[in-house]
Amino acid sequence: MSLDIVEADAAEVADHSSEALQSQAERDRRENQRFPVEGWAEVMTMDGTMMLRGQITDISATGCFIESHGSFDLPMNSAVEMTFRIQGKEFRPEGVTRVVKSGEGAGFSFLKMNSKLELQIEALIKVLNARA
Repeated sequence: MSLDIVEADAAEVADHSSEALQSQAERDRRENQRFPVEGWAEVMTMDGTMMLRGQITDISATGCFIESHGSFDLPMNSAVEMTFRIQGKEFRPEGVTRVVKSGEGAGFSFLKMNSKLELQIEALIKVLNARA
């Protein structure tokens, strides 16, 4: 067996291993099931320098995605305040950016939820889960 073939086989194995690890990382990142929702949303940076308005398109117990066609070039892990309304109820969690897709929207993880807000989001998730 030539050295070129061995190197090619090693590269192929490395590519497949990398894909498997990336796929596993993607699954691990999603701690909770997401549910599709419809509602309006506003996100403001804690320092008040940027605002995003759009539609909340999915939610889990730990975060959400807000669709917006505007530009929202915010670094990962930036602290934000969110306000959104789903099924006639308003929610106001603090969070951090997890993904920003310019022209599409942004994903956020919830942080610093008081027990009342946590219970409200848990109740919403139960309702959404029962419908799924």
